Amino acid sequence: MLILFSACTYSFKGFIKESYSKVYISVFLNKSEKAGIEAAVTENFINYWDDDGRIEIAGENTATMILLGTLKSYKVEPYEYKQDGSVLSYKVIIRAEFTLKDKSKSEPVWSGKTFSAWGKYQPSTETEGDGVKRAAIELARKVLEAYLIQAK
Repeated sequence: MLILFSACTYSFKGFIKESYSKVYISVFLNKSEKAGIEAAVTENFINYWDDDGRIEIAGENTATMILLGTLKSYKVEPYEYKQDGSVLSYKVIIRAEFTLKDKSKSEPVWSGKTFSAWGKYQPSTETEGDGVKRAAIELARKVLEAYLIQAK
């Protein structure tokens, strides 16, 4: 019985159109107010998709789809306060616009699809970069969800 269960595997890949199975994600353009965040956001975004495992992250030449992102806005604002009125935590808010291209077609699948996400950090024990990472991961989750819906 143990051998039978260990031989069974479950994969979501069978539920995705073949044309959506390999995606290239370029470094996001940064049109936000925060200089230099595009590398960190892109890296955390790609890592989330790669760790999820349902879509293969591929090179530009071998991918069937191309995902282009533009960071449109970046904001940090207080999230929680202590009883004395000082800030306990902040949240980083990122808004980004995405274009999804099928390499076999001339028209994009999506163009200008906007998503926003936020990530919290506590300045006493963390940095703003921790909030950026959490916001990027949440952004990646939302975009992946929309991608998978499109890929059915």
